[in-house]
Amino acid sequence: MPGRTSIVSKAGSAGKQGALPVGGRSPAAQLTVGLGIAKHTGIEIQVDAKSGWMRTWEPLDGGQSGHLGCAIVLPPNSSAEEQRGESDYLLVTPAPPSAVLVYYVGSAWDRAGHILDAAAWTREVQSLSSRLAAPVQVNIAVHW
Repeated sequence: MPGRTSIVSKAGSAGKQGALPVGGRSPAAQLTVGLGIAKHTGIEIQVDAKSGWMRTWEPLDGGQSGHLGCAIVLPPNSSAEEQRGESDYLLVTPAPPSAVLVYYVGSAWDRAGHILDAAAWTREVQSLSSRLAAPVQVNIAVHW
């Protein structure tokens, strides 16, 4: 799978799971990955490095075509820091010792009617981060 990123989409969700291959290096080699969202005019950014997420909210065509939210969420217990490049906002994290970095991306458009403003988008991103930190567990008992 070298050189390929896989994305998994869940029906009815604004988010998608990504898996970035980061293997093929010696165990002692440290690899840092920056996941980014492009900078545009009027963009508003919010980062929670402790929880491992970053979200943006921006006007499309000066707001005439609505607003777009984008987000990146790392799995629980990931370390992250915000960095700002010339053209991107980055959520930077060390690559795990395993061969795959798992992350989540999402987007929302206010004209779709589900998420209407930046505050609602922030709540959606925080909710995803919280759900990842406390996944549903199902126990099945079989009785004969």
